[in-house]
Amino acid sequence: MKKEKPVSLDSRTSNKERQRQKRDPLVERVRKLLAEEPAALLPDDVLVADDFDAYQIELKLEHEALRVADKTIREAQARYVDLYDFAPVGYLTFDRDGLVKQTNLTAAGLLSHEVSYLVTKPFGALVTAPYADAFRLHVRGVFENGENRVDELELERRDGTTFYASMASAPVRDANGTIVECRSAIIDITEHKQMELALVKSEERLKLALEASRQAVWDWNLLTGVVEWSERAKTLFGLEPDAEMAYDRVLEMVHPDDRDRLCSGDMKALEQKQEYDSEVRVVWPDGTIHWLTAKGRVFCDENGKPVRMVGVGSDVTERKQMEEALREARDGLELKVQERTVQLSTAYEVLRAETQERQLVEQQLRESQKMEAIGTLAGGIAHDFNNILAAIIGFTEMVIDDVSDKRHVQQKMEQVLKAGLRGRELVRQILTFSRKSKAEYRVVALSPLIRETFRLLRASLPTSISMSLNLEADEGAAYADPSQIQQVLMNLCTNAAYAMRETGGKLEISLGRVTMGPGDPLPDADTPLGAYVVISVRDTGVGMSEAVKARIFEPFFTTKPREQASGLGLSVVYGIVKSHKGSIMVLSEPDKGSVFRVFLPKADTADSTQEEASGPVPRGNQRILFIDDEEILAEMGRSMLERLGYNVVVQTDSAQALRDFAEHPGEVDLVITDQTMPKMTGVALSEKFLQIRPDIPIILCTGYSDLVSEETARAKGIRELVMKPLARKEMVEVIHRVLEGKEPI
Repeated sequence: MKKEKPVSLDSRTSNKERQRQKRDPLVERVRKLLAEEPAALLPDDVLVADDFDAYQIELKLEHEALRVADKTIREAQARYVDLYDFAPVGYLTFDRDGLVKQTNLTAAGLLSHEVSYLVTKPFGALVTAPYADAFRLHVRGVFENGENRVDELELERRDGTTFYASMASAPVRDANGTIVECRSAIIDITEHKQMELALVKSEERLKLALEASRQAVWDWNLLTGVVEWSERAKTLFGLEPDAEMAYDRVLEMVHPDDRDRLCSGDMKALEQKQEYDSEVRVVWPDGTIHWLTAKGRVFCDENGKPVRMVGVGSDVTERKQMEEALREARDGLELKVQERTVQLSTAYEVLRAETQERQLVEQQLRESQKMEAIGTLAGGIAHDFNNILAAIIGFTEMVIDDVSDKRHVQQKMEQVLKAGLRGRELVRQILTFSRKSKAEYRVVALSPLIRETFRLLRASLPTSISMSLNLEADEGAAYADPSQIQQVLMNLCTNAAYAMRETGGKLEISLGRVTMGPGDPLPDADTPLGAYVVISVRDTGVGMSEAVKARIFEPFFTTKPREQASGLGLSVVYGIVKSHKGSIMVLSEPDKGSVFRVFLPKADTADSTQEEASGPVPRGNQRILFIDDEEILAEMGRSMLERLGYNVVVQTDSAQALRDFAEHPGEVDLVITDQTMPKMTGVALSEKFLQIRPDIPIILCTGYSDLVSEETARAKGIRELVMKPLARKEMVEVIHRVLEGKEPI
């Protein structure tokens, strides 16, 4: 089929004009002929009419051709409109003022606006503020300079969201060559822009990371021989930022002794296509030497041929200097170790001995914990035992009063009372030894105390050891705690017995006096001058060397085997003597026995248990509320105090006692209460009494309690705290002292 030649609009216009020029005179002539009579027609006129008919046919044919051409043009225009509107690129046309004259549907869709809205609107209103200047330069370049421009802009949609677009614009000229319009194409490049920004941020993070790690990056193109360096790389070689860096120059700066190793390392990495790791020295322009480390990796093409080596480098001079310093220090340390080897071999025996001593300390610690448990048990036993003794002592005193006319019965009862008082002292000694009560210092006659201790020792030590006691007639007294002095004697004598355990021997305890004046030898350099009583313990055992004597008062030191060691030993003796402001002297030689001499400051007068049980007992007539949960003690308190003239109300229930006192607080002159009771302790009961009547005097009695002391009792308003059991005279003296408002002794 023959393809029709397209007819342009310009050519169609020219043909119509020629036909019009040809047709118009002919049409006028035909009209004139038709107005005349047909007879008047001339032959020429007939010819004109024929020509006119022929022309009409030609016009019809031409009209049909024009109709077909117009249909073709319209179809082409429709196809153009479809291609324009639905093109994948947004198209716009705007004038010199930036007003949109035409846009396709794609551009309208990108901007989220209708085409009708965009036409006649300024396109610059769709550009975000940061890119307004860029758009103005874009328009100026097109209209004023006739440039074809491509710029990136940020455009705003109808919903306020934005996107990045690439705008490509070209000028449109009229027949005179004047730029009248700008035709533009816009493409959404948001995803590309985001990737670009992410890449920039990634590069920034990489740069910061490299700067933080103080490392430089290098990239060696093996095909061109060009090496690219990061900015920091120049600082590793001591070069200025604008200095040129090439592989040859870098190689020249490497220390001559390291160049071959560097090159051989490069070649080995390339040949074996492996990672590269090397440390070399470089000589800076100022002559200083620095250590650099370089780590790289070889990259190959698809044929396995190495094409690039990329890596990082850093300055490790400080590390190398530290390694050198450490090496020198290590060499010096090795020398010192060699020098100390001989000393350590000698010290080994000392260390072994200390290890054995530490094991002994652990054993003694276990023994100490065992003693703590015994002390806790002793406290509980003491509470009940004191209550028993209180009843024995109290009722015995009353029986003595009742049988005063029967001398033989009275003498026996006095022995019972004396035994009870000795039992009380024994409980106090147990509590002191187990550290459940504080030391009680008073003027003590030492002779009776030593005799009693001597009897206890004689019953417990082997018969292979003969014992003797040597006491002067008037030995005097000391200001001391009897139980602690007894503990000193027990420790010294048991140690002496251990020194004679295999062969037996003699043990002598003696008591004497000495006055130390200027020039006299002193037990210790800090011993004051004056009169002293001296307790001596002499044995005929194995004795001690000077080395042992120097350590016998150290805590946990002992010459006994571990399984026979029993505690803190002589360190306790030393501590007790020093707490009494005394001194201790040791005389001993190997195989010649030992003598321990304890010096205690002499006192003027002495107490005795006999004095406690004798003498007149004060009387009174005040009203006393006596509270004790044990009925036997409550009854004993009533009987003992009523015999002395007091009006006594007894209560065994602490809660009931509180109710009775609350009803009649003014009818009581004094409250005597036990501490350990069910429902309410003596301290808690006393606090309730004092809330009701703040001036009520209260005496708190206890057989043993680790919850209350004299200080805590006084702080709560209790006048006095006394330890059970008390003899009658002691109790009445406390009552008189409290009622008269005197301070405790």
